[in-house]
Amino acid sequence: MKFIHLFFLCFMLNLLNGQDIDNSSWILSDFNINSESHASLISDFATPIKANFQTNSDKYFFSTSPCDTSSGEIILDKENATFTFLIIGTTLGGCNEESGDKSQLLQEIVTKHNDFYNFYNSGTSFRYQILEENENAPKTLVLINSNNDSATYFIDVLSLSGNTSVSSFSIHPNPVQDNITITSKVSIENAHCTILNISGKIIKSYNGLNENTINVSALEKGMYFIKITTDNTTVITKKFVKI
Repeated sequence: MKFIHLFFLCFMLNLLNGQDIDNSSWILSDFNINSESHASLISDFATPIKANFQTNSDKYFFSTSPCDTSSGEIILDKENATFTFLIIGTTLGGCNEESGDKSQLLQEIVTKHNDFYNFYNSGTSFRYQILEENENAPKTLVLINSNNDSATYFIDVLSLSGNTSVSSFSIHPNPVQDNITITSKVSIENAHCTILNISGKIIKSYNGLNENTINVSALEKGMYFIKITTDNTTVITKKFVKI
């Protein structure tokens, strides 16, 4: 099974080499360690865990924070779709905010997170691949470490340049139990609407949005994204919580 998984990842890496990840933010959806998926663990936690890539004065930086923040400079090789930790530091004491079952989930995630990234060794390298958005999934980033374990992220749509979610529209109530009402400064008539869960999976899709109310009563409790694309290709995105 692991051979098949690695074959697919290597094939996609060859296909997608050279794509940029600098100046982008991604939300974790799965760790696959020793051929075991941990997507359900991350989904149950229901709080976004991000990986950020930034550029500053021809230098590249990476940061991620399931609770403590690990960040620092990386060497990014776009031609070969790899990056290597140059200097990475980790803050301490940030893992005490959760309680009960969520605290246990967080500790499990932190353990998998640290096993995958191996922050304490400078020179740790990763391959990466970017899968473009399609009708079944958002834009996706897959990182592969030296043990051929993988971490899968989907694009943080709220971080994209050109996203007009704050200025263009609002949704209420939020949290929501039954119906979301959209208040918009731009026309959303005949717009395309997509609802994604915290793992980036498309839950519902509407090819025409002729009313400003969407019924979400059938959704399970948790955090979701609503993404609306208007006729003039303006993309507006918002997070909401189903209770």
